[in-house]
Amino acid sequence: MYYISFKMRTGAEVRKYLLEHDINDTDQIEQVLSVLTENNLINDKSYAENFIEGKISMGSSGPYQIKQKLLTKGISNDVLSEALNEIYSEEKQIDVAYKLASKLSRTYGTRLTLKQLKDKIIQNLMNKGFSYSVSSIALDSLELEADEENEMDLLYSELDKVAKRYTKNYEGYERKQKITQALARKGFSYDDISSALRDYTFPE
Repeated sequence: MYYISFKMRTGAEVRKYLLEHDINDTDQIEQVLSVLTENNLINDKSYAENFIEGKISMGSSGPYQIKQKLLTKGISNDVLSEALNEIYSEEKQIDVAYKLASKLSRTYGTRLTLKQLKDKIIQNLMNKGFSYSVSSIALDSLELEADEENEMDLLYSELDKVAKRYTKNYEGYERKQKITQALARKGFSYDDISSALRDYTFPE
């Protein structure tokens, strides 16, 4: 009783606890679990609901991440899917994802190009367990726009680094092509790259 007196536990956690404390009789374990369940001392559905509500309140996890964590607690797929569907609606997911996206935008806004920022936000949200669809809706809701001056500052800064790297082994047209490709992979537009290269003085 002490094991479940100060914290909610899943049936799987109680079963593991009993086994680790030398109660190996399967029938005895199932009888204990049955009594605890009947008296609502363990309830996997309630455990899942409280866990989900806590994560939503913290604003830190999407449904897929929550699902994986609950599976490790021994919650059945059916129970946790039902709990997620009841509590974590798509509207609520978008709200949580939007707040996370907004925070990321403030953190990285001046350090990345618009394309890089959008890619980072989508990747971060998906890593936290949101679907691509929900992540995209949250991102679109931010209505991000490019800061042209900042984009060019970032471009010239990156151009200096790339130019030093490619000047060692390339020159002329081939060097420009290598630099253009490298900068494009970083998310800069071809028009901006061409404009920057037009009057750029390459290192010796």
